[in-house]
Order: sequence, then structure tokens, then C-alpha cells
Amino acid sequence: MLHLCQRSVPNYINQVLMASVHYMILKFSIIFVTASVCVFHVVNTFYDCQKTDNSKLGNRQAQLMARGLPKQKPITGVKQIILVASGKGGVGKSTTAVNLSAALKSVEPNKIVGLLDTDVYGPSVPLMMNLHETPLLTRDNMMIPLVNYGLQCMSMGFLVDDRSPVIWRGLMVMSALEKLLRQVAWDAVDYLVVDTPPGTGDTHLSLIQNLPLEGVDLLQDIPMDPAITETTDQGKPIVVALPNSSQAEAYKTLARKVITFLKKQEVPENKI
Repeated sequence: MLHLCQRSVPNYINQVLMASVHYMILKFSIIFVTASVCVFHVVNTFYDCQKTDNSKLGNRQAQLMARGLPKQKPITGVKQIILVASGKGGVGKSTTAVNLSAALKSVEPNKIVGLLDTDVYGPSVPLMMNLHETPLLTRDNMMIPLVNYGLQCMSMGFLVDDRSPVIWRGLMVMSALEKLLRQVAWDAVDYLVVDTPPGTGDTHLSLIQNLPLEGVDLLQDIPMDPAITETTDQGKPIVVALPNSSQAEAYKTLARKVITFLKKQEVPENKI
């Protein structure tokens, strides 16, 4: 018996120890799982709180940014505004703006058409419209647009000497743009075509933020023809120089489509 007991005691002790170890492991596992659940709950709670805070912060930032953005205001003396823009230079944007203006006047002679050149870096409207004078001022110090081919025109090129280079910096550009937008005495213009500098910089952002623009889809393809460049370089848009040519007709077709589109837009009575 003693021999059996001597063998049984170690086995019993081993069983007890193993049971204790299993119990401790199980207890530790339960504690670990409980702790993990707690940590997961804390992390989720923190994430939910952070998401709520971020949402509130985002709404607050949007409100502050909205306060800082300029309000869109119509240009005094102008009914509808058409913006001509391109992502890069040298694609015929200014040529299109000049000929579109002339085509609008040709298709609807009774309408008053204006052309605004907002490219302060390299204004080309003075050359293309053959205008090189300096605008006169009204008693209210408003600039009077120059007129050629029946179009009212304004450009930074009228205000600076083309033989004296000007270094434009950010605030100077915005100041010049504000002058072109708000200090020109437009005379009851029905359609104002705005020529912009190439790219998508501060000038474009300011125009979009400040002006109530009319949308224009892809309305017309204009052929790449040397005659278009030659006539505009001579200070005479092809719509004026060769009014019966196929190239001029392309611009007139564009003008007709623009007119059709603009007639569908609502124009507030106080825009003039």
C-alpha cells in the first residue's frame, strides 16, 4: 500500500498542479479577453469621438472658409458673361475670344457686345483689335472702354507701356483684376466675352469666385487655319476681315449656339 501511495501522491499532486495551471491559464485567458474587449471598446469609443470631433471641425472650417470667400457680384452695365479659358497657352484662346465677340455682334447687330482681356501677363487684345490708345476716365474715375468693329474693349494692355516690362506678383495681379472688373464703365453690354490667361491660376479662381458666369458646353470645333492667325495678327479678326469665309462662318455658328444657350438663362433685372 505504501508503495502504491508513494506512486499515487506524486500523480495526485501532478494532477492538482496541472489542474491549477489549466485554471490559471483559463483565468488569465478570460482576463486577457476581457481586457481586450475593454481596450477594443475604448479604442472604438475614442475613434467615434474623434470622428465626431473631426466632423464638427470640418463643418466649422467650411463655415469659416465660406465667410472668407468673396460673394459673386454682377458687373455693372453687363447682362451676361462668357468666359473663354484653356489649360495651356498657344491654343488660340484669345483668337477665339476676339472672333467670338465679333461673331456675336455680326449675328445680332442690335446687341451690345464687350470684350474684356484679363490676361495681365501677356494681353493680346490690343494687337488683335488694333487698339493702342489709353482709356479716358469718367467723373467717377471709371475707365471708358475703347471701341473698334462695334465692340467695347478693355485690356491691361491699354494701361501699361508694351515697351516697359512689368513684373506682376500675386497681390498686384489681384488688384489689377479688380480694376478691370469693377472700374470699367461698360455701356449696357448684353454679352461680355472675357479672355483669360493660360492655365488655372489665381486669375481664374478670382473670376469664378467673383462673377456669376454662364456655363458653355462644347459648342463648336474651330479649324486650325493660317488665315485666322494672319488676320488677327494684323489687328482685324477674320469675322471682320473675311466675313463670308468658311473660317468666319465657324465662329458665327459658335455665336449662334452661344446666343441660343444664353437666351435660356435667367437674367436678373438689376444686372444693368
